[in-house]
Amino acid sequence: MKEFMQKYKDALDELKIRDSFEDETFYMLTNLSRKKRIKKKFYVAKLSQIAAAFLLFFIIGSSGYVLAKSFKIDDILRERFFDKVSADKVKNGEYDELEASGGNGDITAECIGTMGDERTYVMLLEVTMKKEKVRGNKDLGFGIKVYCKGDNPNDYKVSSCPAEILEENDETIRCLVKYEMPLYFADYSVDENEEVLINICYFILDYKDNPETHTVHELEIPVTLSKDSIQPAKNIEVNQSIMIKNRKVFIENIWLSEYKTEIKIKFYAKNFYDADKFWKIAAMDSIIDNNLEKKDNRIYLKLYHNGKPVDFADNYKDNVVVNSSDPYMEKINEEDNPGDYVNILNLKAINYKDGDTLELRYGDTFIEIK
Repeated sequence: MKEFMQKYKDALDELKIRDSFEDETFYMLTNLSRKKRIKKKFYVAKLSQIAAAFLLFFIIGSSGYVLAKSFKIDDILRERFFDKVSADKVKNGEYDELEASGGNGDITAECIGTMGDERTYVMLLEVTMKKEKVRGNKDLGFGIKVYCKGDNPNDYKVSSCPAEILEENDETIRCLVKYEMPLYFADYSVDENEEVLINICYFILDYKDNPETHTVHELEIPVTLSKDSIQPAKNIEVNQSIMIKNRKVFIENIWLSEYKTEIKIKFYAKNFYDADKFWKIAAMDSIIDNNLEKKDNRIYLKLYHNGKPVDFADNYKDNVVVNSSDPYMEKINEEDNPGDYVNILNLKAINYKDGDTLELRYGDTFIEIK
């Protein structure tokens, strides 16, 4: 230890880091053994980039792994999960820590943090599992859902979530998983101060190219959520209509957030199949492939920001039309289920400023929003 600390002091002298930082960092390193959890918010905000890189070099593999880990997470979010917004939040300490875990003997999982804004709620989990279960496959994913206590889990949709291996040995692998939680459950847990259940339903081999799912039994993590670090989103009330194929379409709201742009759209349909068919005409579901590239030149709803079209979000096709009087889709298979159907048009985030223009166009018809 003495030799290690001498190297540490020599390196500090070389970097000409202020004395106060030296004292703070020396205290942190010599007290790690007495602290089971380091508050990442404090240190991520406190350390400079140069100092962070220096510490990472020295303490990986030692008792300081908890701190070092926080600097790796932002790289994974940015470079492997292609989520620059969440990566910046980790880097800037704009997230909430969690202490919730569960397991079933073969797999253990820990919720380590949440972040996002009023329209997107991201949870990060660390999952450890037996190495034999992945058979050398390094392209992993997990199927995750959330629900409230007393709910029937079968009523809720599973989200396929990417994973990145952090470390492995002869027996186990440990990976980081990113899960985007439906806002309803995050809002419920925060507003009511109630637990929700995070259910890891299966793991996925060859996640990107040829997914192969394997069921995970009885792995629920009860957690009470926080929104202390959640950022606001801009809500623009539009309340205008546009005619598409002789049907009146109401544009209710537009949400502009750090992660995406969302447009709430409502129209009348006689049943789900009528609504789904019309949505594919009005939007571009039927003319776009899984790579979010257009397949022909048909017209569809587009948002223009300062005269330029806004690109589709990566999760554009995740939503389906829902009867506003039947939000749980209990009558999805009924031929006679008339009402106002709603859906969300998901687009990429825009850097909107006061004075910018926003227009929603369908061919030659348009609505001036701002």
